[in-house]
Order: sequence, then structure tokens, then C-alpha cells
Amino acid sequence: MMTNEYQFYERIKKPLKYCFDKYFCPKYVGLERLPKKPYILVGNHISNLDISLLICGIKDNINFIISEDLFKNKFLRKILTNMKSIIVKKALYDKLAKNTSILSLIDKEVLGSFLEENQNIKIDEVAMITNVPVVPFGIIGKYGYRSEITLKIGSPLYFDNNINNYKLVQNKVKELIKE
Repeated sequence: MMTNEYQFYERIKKPLKYCFDKYFCPKYVGLERLPKKPYILVGNHISNLDISLLICGIKDNINFIISEDLFKNKFLRKILTNMKSIIVKKALYDKLAKNTSILSLIDKEVLGSFLEENQNIKIDEVAMITNVPVVPFGIIGKYGYRSEITLKIGSPLYFDNNINNYKLVQNKVKELIKE
């Protein structure tokens, strides 16, 4: 029986960070902008290594919103399940994933999502319902040995009933990538 829901996460975080930092030498910019939990991280997606970059760069444990496609791989499914990932269906609006995301934020946890998964759970609605900030991030560069990969954290966004909140997040992520 696990005494800590994040026990698996905590076991992999230090060795992953050590290996990831030695091999890729990533840069982390704007970490001081991260608010206290709970919050939602939303950004671009360039590689399957993006989750590792976020795990290594951000001190808080992150519940990732992950496409159901990744759960078809048995190895990844085991890891992602142990990390309290939230499965989102690609083809349609996923009310279960949205409700699980809301409960996660009520429990003062951090959600991590890529722009591609947001439309199926309407992350801007989740942020408004829970009154937590959305923190945009941008991943810039290419993964490779001693590469120039950078994680940029933007300023937290608080939403009102504006129907263009999702567009606002997209634009903030694009700005971070261009800077």
C-alpha cells in the first residue's frame, strides 16, 4: 500500500533530473513566476520528452493531462498512471477528464497540459470554475546531446467569463516561443 500518492513520482524525479540535466543541459527561465499550488500549466508540445523537461524544471508534482493514445503503450501507461495522469479522449469533449481536473485542483494539485489536449476538456473553463491561474509555458529548441532546449514560464493568467480565454493562452504561449 502506498502511503504517499506521489511516491513513484518522487522516486523517479531525482534520477530523471540528474540524467536529463547532464544530457540535455536545459535552461529554465521564469520559474520565479510560478504561483503557489494549485495552478494549471499550459504550453506547446514539441517532443515526448516535454513531460520530462517539466518534471525536471518544476519543483511541484504535476498531474499531466495526457491523450489516451499514450496509454496504449503498456510501459508508458504504468508510468503515467503512477504519476496520477488524467486521460483525455481525443475525439470528443471529455467531461470525465474535465471533472477529474477540477477535483485535482480542489485538492491543491498542479495540472500540466499541452495546447493540443486543452480543447477536449476546456481548460479555461476548469480555471474559471476553480478560480486558479493558468501559467503559460513555451518550450524552445531541439532535444539532443548538450542541446539548446529552454523551458520559459510566463506570468499567471486569471480568467473571467471572457469567451476568448483559450485564445489568450494560445497567444501567450506563442509569445513565449518567439521571445
